[in-house]
Amino acid sequence: MNPLPESVKIGKNVDIGFNVVIGENCALGDGTIIHSGVVLYANTIIDELVEIFENAVIGRPPKSAGYLVHKLEDEYSGVTIGKNCIIGAGAVIYADNKIANNVLISDNASLREGGVIEEYVVIARYASTNHDVTIKHHSKIMDYSFINAYSVVEDHVFVAVHVSTANGPDMRLSGPEVGPSGGITFGCGCRIGSGAIILPGVKIGENSLVAAGAVVTHNVKPGATVLGIPAKEKQS
Repeated sequence: MNPLPESVKIGKNVDIGFNVVIGENCALGDGTIIHSGVVLYANTIIDELVEIFENAVIGRPPKSAGYLVHKLEDEYSGVTIGKNCIIGAGAVIYADNKIANNVLISDNASLREGGVIEEYVVIARYASTNHDVTIKHHSKIMDYSFINAYSVVEDHVFVAVHVSTANGPDMRLSGPEVGPSGGITFGCGCRIGSGAIILPGVKIGENSLVAAGAVVTHNVKPGATVLGIPAKEKQS
């Protein structure tokens, strides 16, 4: 382990592996396990009984090479991780993410800045979120799925593998950001089938079902089942 800054706070029974980098003002709660190669950027706060696997990066600030539409802030707050969370190997969690208790973020998942992840959420392998995404409690985002910026995933939502969400309606390379209006709302209890594509600004109603492979271009009514390209409501 690299030398720790004096500002770092280490709880009881903490296990830290080889080649771990811990920045200024970080805190590790009791019983935390940090495996080899992990990087904790400054101001990362980790609660009790968290396990972070090899080569995960926590608190990374977003950077631009000059071609981003989304404007970055000058400074971001640190990441907070609640009790009893698991962070998988190679996961990257950007700055200013707030992660509640009992969250699983699997191997090689990526969370951009400004996210809020509530209790008992699962973000599976290689899944990713853009900036300013909220995922509420007991929801699951499965392998290789992408949730676009400003989206809200409400309680008990299931997003299957390889689900894609679009950021903007006109696929621009430059110009002003689409903003919060481009975010998608996944209503409480809805289910999204494998390989579905959801266009910007769409609202998926509570307890609705989007079939595998559907392309959703308009809002989905609560309790409805939609399927096809473009997705249409299934009639009973």
